[in-house]
Amino acid sequence: MKIKFSSQQLGVAILLFGIVLRLIVFGQNRSLFIDEANLARNIVEKDFIAFFQVLDYDQYAPPLFLCISKVFTLLFGANEWALRVWPLLAGMLSLWLLLQIGRQLRLTGLALLIPITWMALSALFVRYHTEVKQYSSDAMIALLLIYLLLRYRLHDNESKVSQLPSSFYIIWGVIGCLAPWLSMSSVFVLFGIGFFVILRFWRGSAMRQFMLWILTVGSWLISFGIYYLVILQFDLDKDFLIDYHSQFSFPTNWLEGAAWQQAGGVLKSILRSTFGFTFLAYLLGSVGLIFGLIRLYQGYRSLLLILGLPILTSWIASAFGLYSLIPRLTLFFIPLLHLIFAFAFQDLEEKSIKFNGKTLSIRYLLLIPILLLLPLQKGEEYLWSPLKIEELRPTLVELGLVVEPTTPIYVNNEAGPAFSFYQELHDFHPFLKQIKAHIATWDESPATWLEKIPPEENEVWLLYSHLISAYSNERMNVDLRGIPASWQVGKELRGEGVMAIQYLRQNH
Repeated sequence: MKIKFSSQQLGVAILLFGIVLRLIVFGQNRSLFIDEANLARNIVEKDFIAFFQVLDYDQYAPPLFLCISKVFTLLFGANEWALRVWPLLAGMLSLWLLLQIGRQLRLTGLALLIPITWMALSALFVRYHTEVKQYSSDAMIALLLIYLLLRYRLHDNESKVSQLPSSFYIIWGVIGCLAPWLSMSSVFVLFGIGFFVILRFWRGSAMRQFMLWILTVGSWLISFGIYYLVILQFDLDKDFLIDYHSQFSFPTNWLEGAAWQQAGGVLKSILRSTFGFTFLAYLLGSVGLIFGLIRLYQGYRSLLLILGLPILTSWIASAFGLYSLIPRLTLFFIPLLHLIFAFAFQDLEEKSIKFNGKTLSIRYLLLIPILLLLPLQKGEEYLWSPLKIEELRPTLVELGLVVEPTTPIYVNNEAGPAFSFYQELHDFHPFLKQIKAHIATWDESPATWLEKIPPEENEVWLLYSHLISAYSNERMNVDLRGIPASWQVGKELRGEGVMAIQYLRQNH
């Protein structure tokens, strides 16, 4: 007897697999890396009121995200588990919302399974669903807003806008006012929703509903204006952040060749985050998106506005330097690209073609690009190869077993944030007891620091972290090449993205 599974059942199975995968990665309990550590320091050190001000350590995160994270640390302590609970919950809810949106859009077969499968297996999503940053809840809020809108069926032409209850405007007034305080990127989704509903009421000649919705959107603008004046304007005015993120924005000077090159780089980055890291992924993903857009334009223009406007407005904002399209900040619209891609497959599965006198179902042909793309997501690899970025915590534990009390330790500036968190704030702090640590500034070198070491000190340690790029490794190597010959290398402790080196004074 053959057992058949519906696409709905397979979707639930994929959802559960994605949840289990995230729980496994969460359970691996990797160390905090530099950005996580800096945000964690703000969460642990500050009170709730301070979250509605500019953060320390050059960090930005929405205040309500910080408040939720703070609650978990108060309940469960200052540790990696507590700090990552909210991103984990938001990630699991994102999977559920994406499947529910597929059902609301009446997607079937592969069109229903493609988005949830990609999110479930995506290494990018698995990482940020278990990281102390706001990007997981950004994606969740974007999906939640779209899901709530779809439940009112305004995208169906036959729906009667005049029959919307008064609670519709109250609910959306509250949601729209709160959303940016929990997720900055929600403003792009709200813009798409606001514009779509205005257009829907206008075309339906529902002037009373039109005016009520204008008042609703007005409340959003007031809330966002307060948010901008209190916090956002100061975060947008940091020169080093502007310089760093400028490469991840669409250019405006299209008459220059460099502009096209930069735009191509940004598009390549988006395709890589959405479909995978190879030319095949770019090609198949681009073709699928084009056909998906065509299909939406032909038969689902309302959905084209709902799904497409948040993406388009974020791209326009990036061109004016108001938003960065660095991969982690595109996480909120990647599921929308997956949904657009899925529409290329909608209504095609039941069709067939004749080849060599035989009838062949298109369903099997459509499986080919999907099977080629799925392995490129690579998130499933974390089942047997734990996700690691900068494993400073185990290095500190190992260092504590070999370093003598009061031994001077030079902490490179990129290792400083995580070192400070583990030494001063973590539940099990300090990991190194009675040591004399010096956290270096950005332009400081260990050679200069060694000149200040008293003659009676014959042993020092250098600690480096964030060794996840060729640039950081080369900076460390330049530092080490500058160490005076009077100091010789002793022991070395190596971890993922981390290195601790003992130096011993010679001729003492």
